[in-house]
Amino acid sequence: MSRVAVLSPTTLLGREVRDLLYARRETWREVALLSTDEAEVGTVAEAGGAAALVSAAEPEALAGVELLFACGALDEELTLLPALDEGATAILLSPAATAAQGQPVVAGINPGAAKTGGVLISPHPAAIALSYLLAPLAELGVESAAATVVQPVSMFGDKGLEDLLDQTRGILSMTGERGDSVFGRQLAFNLYPTPDGAGALAELVQGVTGLAIPLAVHTMQGPVFHGVSTSLFVRFPEGESDPGESAILERLATQKHVTVAMREVDGPQPGPVDAAAREDVLVGSVQADAGAPGGYWIWAVLDNLTRGGALNAVEVAERVVGGA
Repeated sequence: MSRVAVLSPTTLLGREVRDLLYARRETWREVALLSTDEAEVGTVAEAGGAAALVSAAEPEALAGVELLFACGALDEELTLLPALDEGATAILLSPAATAAQGQPVVAGINPGAAKTGGVLISPHPAAIALSYLLAPLAELGVESAAATVVQPVSMFGDKGLEDLLDQTRGILSMTGERGDSVFGRQLAFNLYPTPDGAGALAELVQGVTGLAIPLAVHTMQGPVFHGVSTSLFVRFPEGESDPGESAILERLATQKHVTVAMREVDGPQPGPVDAAAREDVLVGSVQADAGAPGGYWIWAVLDNLTRGGALNAVEVAERVVGGA
């Protein structure tokens, strides 16, 4: 039994985390809701069907906390970590967190890395998706991989959702777009590369899976509300060592938290909508690339707030306290 705290509990990720914690209440002695945002402090949030007060994230409020879930702005919440008691564990859920700030852990891939004390990272949802896809392919001899990832606006929290909705309404009603977009430009009916360094994502995936293969990741910002979409190209040795489509599908199907949604190349592929509220990664068909012997395309989607966010973080926490 542990005393845990959730930083930024009214954010999209914070709400998911606190709901999961209260749903699994037998693991935790106490759940405190804390915030560095003055507008959030003093508000009443629902937790396990009851009202809970959000308190200021001051050093005294962190005393005795054994597990801390940081669900808000990374820079602000990193400054609070020194106030934790010695031996306490912090789990960073910010998609901006890198391997330089802690140990990345993905439930079902490297659970042994979930050690008590220090800083753990529930990585960017794209890194979680890629870890689930690449880890099981190691035994088949995957030699290299490249992925294009499309992330949703919920990565920007409630403001991202509201912004995309307002932009869409403005364009459809021809009233113009908002001038204070959190995206800094029109995203509705649009698509563009993110400015974030993709190298950090590749480093997270390699840190989780232990794969020392060449990995390139290209991230795009899409005009969808929830769900990360991944188009992954993997390459295997040519000839007899080429596993083939069926073997790749079968191997993916054995991975925990992965569901092979379909096996026909020409069927309807799962999209972000299909992944909503799901607790696993949905994999579409695996298709050989005729122009690249040994090369295969894999399409997959996951909910960035559940398996790609809060669910991973809580399962990592349960591993820390020996509850899973």
